[in-house]
Amino acid sequence: MANNDTNVVLRYNSTQHQASPASTGIFNTSAFSLAANEFGIIVIEDADGSCDTTATPIINRGDLVMLTVNTSMTFSPSLAERTNVWGNVIPEIGSWGIITFRTPASYVREVYNLL
Repeated sequence: MANNDTNVVLRYNSTQHQASPASTGIFNTSAFSLAANEFGIIVIEDADGSCDTTATPIINRGDLVMLTVNTSMTFSPSLAERTNVWGNVIPEIGSWGIITFRTPASYVREVYNLL
């Protein structure tokens, strides 16, 4: 992930893998206790069970997962308003996925859906 000030290569932290979101909501799921160079996984949908293993989860066609990042650590002290963020998800086999978004003009809520 990167913005104009920070460029970080994130590595999977297997201790931050959750097989499903918490019953009280995704952001109450314990998969965000990450260092600046780590990401976690919360499994949303996985019909074949390929993501169930914490050591080597396999995300394949039809799976829906949330990749978690502690932005306060990665983009210390935090992501400012109107910041462009971009990155790549690089699988062992197959095509890269591209992530790009711009943060809101102001933060009035704690959680923003950046889809």
